[in-house]
Order: sequence, then C-alpha cells, then structure tokens
Amino acid sequence: MIRKDKEEEYLAISGGFLEVRPDKVIILADACERVDEIDVARAEEAKKRAQETMKAAPLSAEAASAVAALRRSLARLKVAEKRRRRPPGVV
Repeated sequence: MIRKDKEEEYLAISGGFLEVRPDKVIILADACERVDEIDVARAEEAKKRAQETMKAAPLSAEAASAVAALRRSLARLKVAEKRRRRPPGVV
C-alpha cells in the first residue's frame, strides 16, 4: 500500500528492492500492478496452474518457477481483495 496524505493505493509487487529515505520511498521491482490492473480470473487461473505443476513434479525446475508464479498470483489476489473491501474514496 502506498499512502500519501489521506490517499491510499494498493499495488501487487514481485521481486526487486525497496529503499526508504527520509523524504521518499524508492521501489525497484521486477513487476508491479495497480489494483485496477489486476485481472482476478487470470490470477486465479495462474494460481491453479502453478499448484498443478507443483503437484505433478515437485522437485523439478518447472516446480521452482511454479512456486514463483504462485507467489505472484497470491499477491495479486491479496491486493484485489483489498480493492473489494476498501472504503469509498480510496484509490
């Protein structure tokens, strides 16, 4: 969540670095999506595919990338859930 004054904005971020300075915060991320850019159906499908890949070959290289895909999908879904529960006027 990014908060500036009284405004809040939710982002799904995967990978990268965060630097906090007295006057600003810098985010260098591999991927970043604003809450309104998240396609919940697509994130659910990606989650399902990742879980199936992990079950089929739990010790493979594919499973390792499936774990990363699962984490990204879960982050997207968590941010999307915040959108559904946000009060009026919050971005």
